[in-house]
Amino acid sequence: MEDIEAAQRVAIELLRNTLVAYEQANILVTGIEGWSKLRNFLVNEVPLYDAKTDYNRGHWDICIICGTEEFSVAGHVRLVVALPGTHDIVTAERRIELDLGAPTGEVVVVPGTARVVNGSHVLTAETFGRLRRAELIAGKKQIRALILSGWNGKIGHCPSEAAQMLDKWQGPQVPVILDEAARTTAENALWSASLATALGGVRRVRMVTAWVSALRLGLATFIAFRRTSIVPVLSVVWGRVQSASWYPAIVGLIHLRRHIRVGRAVITNGTWHRDV
Repeated sequence: MEDIEAAQRVAIELLRNTLVAYEQANILVTGIEGWSKLRNFLVNEVPLYDAKTDYNRGHWDICIICGTEEFSVAGHVRLVVALPGTHDIVTAERRIELDLGAPTGEVVVVPGTARVVNGSHVLTAETFGRLRRAELIAGKKQIRALILSGWNGKIGHCPSEAAQMLDKWQGPQVPVILDEAARTTAENALWSASLATALGGVRRVRMVTAWVSALRLGLATFIAFRRTSIVPVLSVVWGRVQSASWYPAIVGLIHLRRHIRVGRAVITNGTWHRDV
């Protein structure tokens, strides 16, 4: 991503995503001088969330590297986001380099599904089916970015669905964006629209879905993208395994309007709704 403005927009959406995904998130942004959009977000919008910059906590939920000087940080870092031209020696669980591919490529989105197993939030078999489909797409098409979408199910010690999918990715190396805040199909679509719009120049977003959730995700995607110039399409995965979530699919379809309303409030206003 050579467009510095686009890099800032994506960094802002990743920061917003972290603030929603993790209550009382501990955030660190370095070298903010010269990055006006990101600085304005920190000043004007971050206070809407219950976030901190606490050097005594020993843990950082997100560290955004903006400065050109070599930088390091003490403590455990969950996610590093490095803007173009920056240098750091930060060790983190996961890292996103905002060098996000050719503007002509598609954005591919894989929503996660998980269930609780022995107190842990674990990906289901149907999620792996969608992930394998995304790997096939990535092997055939030019990919601007891969968005892996899904939260950690209120289980604080567990990695998010997005992070688990990244660990299980077996496809070609592509630029990856983790959406760790989406809790519902509606929020999968809304966060994907927000992140794809921030990238700039995206013409098509391909949403990978189980057939049993196609109607629900199709409607949510239409609503999420209808005020953008981006064309969303569905890549439907068939098979018996993909019918496992038929009950949540029906319930989610019934409550789709409310889920859209709640998701928009979370993304735009920093309003936290634990139960949807």
